[in-house]
Amino acid sequence: MSRARSPRHSPRTAVVYRAPTGEGALIALSTMTENELAELVDAEQQLQALLVTTAEGGVPELALISILRDYADLVEAQGYVPRTWRR
Repeated sequence: MSRARSPRHSPRTAVVYRAPTGEGALIALSTMTENELAELVDAEQQLQALLVTTAEGGVPELALISILRDYADLVEAQGYVPRTWRR
């Protein structure tokens, strides 16, 4: 993860977040606070752990990718994660 900091007096940090996938995915997060960045990293680690556990449980990786893409499209279109998925 690489970061470019804005001036010290600013409450926000200019950030370039590099996903650890090795594919060079970059997301510019210029208005993210340090706290928000920590939450993002924590969420990413939780998702990675869930994916590893699911794959080790026998779900094929290509199925996981397909499901994640479909859900990502749905969340992007709706702007939120539907809480009804909990059921």
